[in-house]
Amino acid sequence: MFTSRSEFRLTMRADNADLRLTTKGRAAGVVSDERWAALCATKGELERGLALLEDFTLPPEHWCKAGFEVKKDGMRRS
Repeated sequence: MFTSRSEFRLTMRADNADLRLTTKGRAAGVVSDERWAALCATKGELERGLALLEDFTLPPEHWCKAGFEVKKDGMRRS
């Protein structure tokens, strides 16, 4: 199947192939313990990064100074 024709082409990129396929490779018995540990470490780092981003909020004034257009209603935004 051509990636360009795939309904899920954004999830089937080459840059995230390790996250998508290493688990399947491990189940098939072709992924080493070293590679599996590296994947687990990578997943942990991604989860920590996403958690930091979810908790990151600023008041509208800071977003405006950074060049974003937001309502100046005093509500903090992520």
